Amino acid sequence: YCPETGECWYKGRVLWTYTGTFSDITKGYEAAKPMYGQGAIAVYNIAGPLGLGINQAVQEIADERGLDMGPPFWIGVDANQDWINPGFILASMMKRVDRGVYYATLLTIIGKFKDVVQQNEGVLVLGIGTQVGGLPMEGISVSTLADLEEFIQMGIRAEELTGKEVLPMPPEEIKQKVEQMRSQIPSWVWDALTELESKIRTGQVDVPLVLTKEDVQRWREILG
Repeated sequence: YCPETGECWYKGRVLWTYTGTFSDITKGYEAAKPMYGQGAIAVYNIAGPLGLGINQAVQEIADERGLDMGPPFWIGVDANQDWINPGFILASMMKRVDRGVYYATLLTIIGKFKDVVQQNEGVLVLGIGTQVGGLPMEGISVSTLADLEEFIQMGIRAEELTGKEVLPMPPEEIKQKVEQMRSQIPSWVWDALTELESKIRTGQVDVPLVLTKEDVQRWREILG
């Protein structure tokens, strides 16, 4: 974090706001557009359809500037959202509910579910490198091209079932644009991401669990 002497290079570079909602797309747009106006490279919302409002802000800027690829970018959340606007979504922070269901089922089958629930007072946070009952159980991940393929196939299936367009463009074009965008990001960015993930998994980096007003204020002072 910040050294005891001197200033942090990232001081004042993290912008934040509250919308009071996870689902109001308009508020997502209204929150994101000024941030891009202040020079934000990417905007990341915490959860829900709010990101579709961020996407509207990004697309509006892209149309004004004649861009077919970011920056500006946004970062998907919950599921792999990279397919929504290929070329303008850096990646998605995926909350793997599928893994959570699998792990709960596994613990039940091996007879450890009740004990694990009691030991953790009913709350399990599945992050990167998480161990539960001596078993590795990870619940979040950064989207990959393999994840993109999986969600594209879901979109294709949804179109077959509903008869409505779901994907914004042909599947091969989606994959091509995402691959092109990722290849244009400096390699050190992806290397740093891999390094950070490895250090979290091995315990060299501890991701703070910020749950109190005091902790929130402390981290704002550090970052902002």
